[in-house]
Amino acid sequence: MPRNERQRHGFGFEDWLKRTFLDIHYTSEWDIPQELNPNRSGGPISIKTAKWKGAIYFGDALRRFRINSDFTLIVGFWEPIGKKKRIVKIVEQFVSLDEWQRLWAPFTENDLTKLDSLIKDRSMSPDQTRQRIKKELLRLKNANHWGIITLNPKIDSKTQRRLQCSLSFSNFFKELLRVDPAFVSKDKKIFLWGMELKPPDF
Repeated sequence: MPRNERQRHGFGFEDWLKRTFLDIHYTSEWDIPQELNPNRSGGPISIKTAKWKGAIYFGDALRRFRINSDFTLIVGFWEPIGKKKRIVKIVEQFVSLDEWQRLWAPFTENDLTKLDSLIKDRSMSPDQTRQRIKKELLRLKNANHWGIITLNPKIDSKTQRRLQCSLSFSNFFKELLRVDPAFVSKDKKIFLWGMELKPPDF
């Protein structure tokens, strides 16, 4: 799915969730601040959407690496229904800072800063940058210097040059929920915070 289409769908789900529970339109580093989390010990909330069985995209890698607190991650998994997307499962998961950092290890902030700077080096053409980044990522993998989080360089021929990150469907359930992803299924009824939900198609 094109990035802008994925973002539009994600924003639609995020806005619906906030209106349903909190009657707010809130924008900041976090989608919902800690003081509005129904579970006050759960920290701030990050809301994401992902295609069923697809990766969860978190955006800017450096920003996500620099998260320095526990937080709650809510993921709405969807499948296509005609031209729209239908939410088939919502997962709420508390993520401790230790767990989050474990997903990144052994990456360091210096690793990501170097990759980010390389991607944004405008002295190279997009093709040259892609080749340089490909070699650098291969070097890290061959050195077994690779985290559970996936790095996603975004380089186009116009203006987009950024280092993003994602977590695969399999690793999300295996590493954070400690569940075998082979046994994860869509929900016949969707619940969040003790309430049965009927999300609209987006």
